Amino acid sequence: MSFSEMNKEQKQLVVLAVMGLVTAISVVSNMIIGPAREDAAEASVVIKEKKAEVATGEAVLIRDARNQRDIADFSVVLKEVHEEFLPPESSTYIWAVEKLSLIAEELDMVIKVRQHPSARYRVTSRVKSADLAEDTIPMWIPYATDVDMNASFAKLQSYLNLLREKVPYASVSRIRISAGGQNPEEHAISLIVEWPTFRFPEDLEWIQSESEKVKE
Repeated sequence: MSFSEMNKEQKQLVVLAVMGLVTAISVVSNMIIGPAREDAAEASVVIKEKKAEVATGEAVLIRDARNQRDIADFSVVLKEVHEEFLPPESSTYIWAVEKLSLIAEELDMVIKVRQHPSARYRVTSRVKSADLAEDTIPMWIPYATDVDMNASFAKLQSYLNLLREKVPYASVSRIRISAGGQNPEEHAISLIVEWPTFRFPEDLEWIQSESEKVKE
């Protein structure tokens, strides 16, 4: 039966049924589908944010791993330099005398080596580097020796050249030259030779521990 063939009451029932169906669909759409769409949209935003966070986290982890490798590699190099070219923690004066005297012997020179009497760095009463703010004080301090010799300018130049070659991390400062004795070609020369050393023992310990990680 078509809608036109229906009587008035039947048409009213059909209209009411359709209206009820439309109402039901509207209710379902508003109560279920609408919130679901909103939740889906919110979930999409959250997923994008989480993806960005994950990507950032992965980048941080990769950078951190790279930094750790760089620190470990640097510590190995620094440990080797310290062991071969820089003064040890103990018997520092004996080490310095040996290094400087061997160069003098090679040039047939006689020198006197003394430990410098005063600190060549800013003294701090702090004991540990961890107690200090970053960049407030250098990690390194110089270990200084006074070297006296009677030599010509040519001999002095030869000594400094060999010092740079054989003890590359040594530095020279405050060279003083005065007239010598009977030989006018020789002069009384004094200079300070010094090497960088760790201000705090735990900094060296940290370098040593980091370098050990490379072997693991």
